[in-house]
Amino acid sequence: MTVTHPKTTLSAIVSDYGWLPASPMDQHLTSILATKEYTTAVGPKTAFLYVCSAGAGCYRLTADYNSEGRNVLSTISGHFLESGSDDELAAVLDSVAKAIDAAVDASYARRLLLRWPAKA
Repeated sequence: MTVTHPKTTLSAIVSDYGWLPASPMDQHLTSILATKEYTTAVGPKTAFLYVCSAGAGCYRLTADYNSEGRNVLSTISGHFLESGSDDELAAVLDSVAKAIDAAVDASYARRLLLRWPAKA
């Protein structure tokens, strides 16, 4: 996958949501956009954020985070056009990032940690 204007724009703002942008080479060669580590009751777990082609000039923002043997983010995505404005891209990212955090927080190991944090 080549780096498109939307992917470059999203990569520049994804860290505002706690995500670590993938290297420019990884972004150029694959669909990966960023990763985010979550602390859970069983240790750190990583979520992956991708930009995938969805047809002529259309893209889809998707994510992957495995919990209890399945991707708990499989139903979360956002669509945008390659010609979309920076504000439109930011709005899609904002919506997807908030949905991801909510879904991860509801996953079993994360929910355990949030409900019963370890005592220092």
